[in-house]
Amino acid sequence: MPLLLLYREFMLRQVLLWVKFGYICSTTLKSNLSPRRRDVAGDMIIFKTFQMKNPELKKIEISFSVFESALELPREEQELVNAAKEAAQKAYAPYSGFGVGAAVRLNNGLVITGNNQENAAYPSGLCAERVALFSASSQYPGVGIKAIAVTAIKDNEWLAAPVPPCGSCRQVFVECENRFKQPFVVIMAGARKIIRIPQSGALLPFTFDGGYL
Repeated sequence: MPLLLLYREFMLRQVLLWVKFGYICSTTLKSNLSPRRRDVAGDMIIFKTFQMKNPELKKIEISFSVFESALELPREEQELVNAAKEAAQKAYAPYSGFGVGAAVRLNNGLVITGNNQENAAYPSGLCAERVALFSASSQYPGVGIKAIAVTAIKDNEWLAAPVPPCGSCRQVFVECENRFKQPFVVIMAGARKIIRIPQSGALLPFTFDGGYL
């Protein structure tokens, strides 16, 4: 048989195989595609392309104040920053050397402090903010929170910039606000800059709360 005829026969068999394969795939896909995403003509599936409309972008705004020194804060909040600094110096941070202190002022005027507690198994440690908040909750379970101050020290020097709470601590902030139905102030104190946020829940938009349970 001439070489050209052999080639034509080979190509014809390939086409037949692809037709059979396409039929099997098309019948399988038909059941998995919604009518809006397909057009069926015989055994052929023609995919439609849809142009997505540009959604309206929405913004989330956070109100906060910036200070150069704790002396610019109200007296009660100055005391809270000093208490957080004292707590940071007692932190158990043998692995990172990064000491964090937190001080919580309750509605009854009492100040409860906490610091980060590290562990060789890192996830087993706990942040200063949660240590302070959980301690306050365990000792005064029915008392709401007015404010929390957070600061950090590294290599025996106060960090110049404010240290923000981690995501887990922010989630606990929201839980505390919801629990007592009262927003509280967050003060992030650095050596050269202090950020004051009037409502802790602003730090965690789209939060998860008990309403989903």
